[in-house]
Amino acid sequence: MNRDYPFDKVAGLIAIVTNFCCGALVMVLAGGLALFGTAAASLPGFVVGTLVGIIAILIGGSAVFGIIAGVGIFQGRRWGFSLGAIVFGLAALLNGLGSGNAVGFIIDAGLCVYCVLRLAGNVGPKVTD
Repeated sequence: MNRDYPFDKVAGLIAIVTNFCCGALVMVLAGGLALFGTAAASLPGFVVGTLVGIIAILIGGSAVFGIIAGVGIFQGRRWGFSLGAIVFGLAALLNGLGSGNAVGFIIDAGLCVYCVLRLAGNVGPKVTD
């Protein structure tokens, strides 16, 4: 079965690069804030550092799932599109409702719609495996 569809490569690369950059940026910011919180040497600083660390782990985990989905999309795999529809749909929801990140919302919503359309066979060849 030929899985080559040029837009899968583009969408997969966009997913991989944006999730890698997002995860790296969050980890750097969270590390800095955690250091700031522990340097405060007080209970509120420790609590803030702990909360920031937990949030960073959650966002980093989401970025890892986005990278995995991007690899699956790049390869034209059904599991990549399925995982991508879930991960990017949730990310678009969080970007639209929570953070108000318009660029993130547009990228994630576009990737989610692309994954759903590919699974349905409305764009490109139908994904069978």
